[in-house]
Amino acid sequence: KQWYQRRVRGISDTRILLHASAMITGYGIFLVIGIYTSRYLKPIFEEAWYRIHTNIIIAMVLIVSVGIAAIFFRQRSVVVGFHELIGFTILGLTVLQIGLGACRPYKKHRYRALYTYAHLFLACTLFLLVVVNIFMGLSKSSLRVPSHIFVIQGIYVIWVVFGSIVGNEVLRHLYGGDPGLYVRKLKVYTLINIGIILLYGCTVII
Repeated sequence: KQWYQRRVRGISDTRILLHASAMITGYGIFLVIGIYTSRYLKPIFEEAWYRIHTNIIIAMVLIVSVGIAAIFFRQRSVVVGFHELIGFTILGLTVLQIGLGACRPYKKHRYRALYTYAHLFLACTLFLLVVVNIFMGLSKSSLRVPSHIFVIQGIYVIWVVFGSIVGNEVLRHLYGGDPGLYVRKLKVYTLINIGIILLYGCTVII
């Protein structure tokens, strides 16, 4: 037995599926939308972006809470390994990230730039750990996840990185000099991203 494994009270298959669905929805969808809103949708929503971003993160926390409750409710026996340890790390970073968000300094504060980079760095780290842990969770033999789900998950991650992030950076570089044109292009590109996220949710979760 590996040093990191120990027996604790565990779960039924139904609760594993509820846990997986809630975590993929919360972290795989709502976290992505929250990061996307904060990073790219300020020109569209202007001052309202922060309230929208906050509401999305609150929804994420509520959904993730359901997933946590499902995995621990009336547990019987489960092996704690890397998936579980990374999961606890993700939860810790989530709490830290929410705490940072609640302590956001005003615009002209001398630490505002440092705060912005720290908040973005933690969000990217969180997303990276989430991607790793989702794949690790889906790989558990008890779930018997079809192989095409892994393909869909991989395509989605590639799109988030290159389609959403890199694509939006290119869009801003090309059209940022013309705010009106940039906002129009951004709206269209955002609709494409939302469509892909919804398609991902329907194929993986439902």
